[in-house]
Amino acid sequence: MVASYTSFVELSSLNVKIENLEDELHDEKENHRGALTKCQELEEQLQRNNQNCPTRSVTEADPRSKQDNELAAAAEKLQECQETILLLGKQLKSMCPQTEQVASSPSQEQTLNLEEDNESATSTKKSRQQID
Repeated sequence: MVASYTSFVELSSLNVKIENLEDELHDEKENHRGALTKCQELEEQLQRNNQNCPTRSVTEADPRSKQDNELAAAAEKLQECQETILLLGKQLKSMCPQTEQVASSPSQEQTLNLEEDNESATSTKKSRQQID
């Protein structure tokens, strides 16, 4: 009789464990269904967002390249301005009469210094462009 009572207790204990495991399995299935539904909703939302904004990823990376392009354009403009200043300085020097150039030697030195600075800046700029 003791053996049958022990078997009955074990059977009852196992039945309780089975019920607990079935409840746990049911809860997991419900959680899985909820997660699956949420996943499908998010995928649909993602597809809608991609259809509405197809160029979004391009525009996020674009500010850096846009800034680089603007910087390159500004550097090119600077180089053009420096060359123009150099040419204007040479034209101005050629327009002045020879006697006036001798009389205004301090001004001539300033013009030469300006030309040297412009040539130095131009060569520096060209070196930078070659590096980029």
